[in-house]
Amino acid sequence: EQLATRLKSMNSSELKSIELITNPSAKYDAEGHAGIINIKLKKNSAFGTNGNVDLGFGYGKNPKSDAGISLNHRTKNFNVFGNFANNNNKYQEDLDIDRITNNGVSDTYFQQYNTQIRSSHNNNYKFGLDYFLNAKNTIGFLTTGYFNNGHDSSNGITDIGTSFTKIDSSIVADNPSTNKYRNQAYNLNYKSAIDTLGQEFSVDLDYAQYRSEEYTVYNNY
Repeated sequence: EQLATRLKSMNSSELKSIELITNPSAKYDAEGHAGIINIKLKKNSAFGTNGNVDLGFGYGKNPKSDAGISLNHRTKNFNVFGNFANNNNKYQEDLDIDRITNNGVSDTYFQQYNTQIRSSHNNNYKFGLDYFLNAKNTIGFLTTGYFNNGHDSSNGITDIGTSFTKIDSSIVADNPSTNKYRNQAYNLNYKSAIDTLGQEFSVDLDYAQYRSEEYTVYNNY
């Protein structure tokens, strides 16, 4: 769930590559037996100060938008970088169900019409600092996080009767819900290149906090 909401708030311009590792080495946490999806993010290596701004908007049955900004400043010994991305999405699902049940004596007919509208507002950010001790050794700090909010409205009516045309009762449902997801993570890292063949020694210290809130009201009349 946390991974899904992180990916929803991520802008595609942040991605460098996606690597499938079927037999991960000991440098990765031992978690599960199905391999690892390693999502690599871009890090700007150009000297000086530079950045990027992107905006997007679309409209189908409902509107959607995204925006992001990234900045990077690099010198001989320091690299400071950060970005912020936001996207908003709204979509609708219409559901019609006809159902017939039998209690051994007679049939009961149900006709259900339901409309669900979901809105999501996703934000994620990243800030980092690398200090190059020398050509082979680097120490760095990174903080990442997201704060995402959403709300759903699910409204429906179910007609009940002895046939689809003979209705004797109805159930009206109004089920609103809201959700909030928060994540803040910190990373302190050190990397040392051992040789020119790609071998390296690295140390990572991580601390993360997660918070999820979901609230739903079920009203049936």
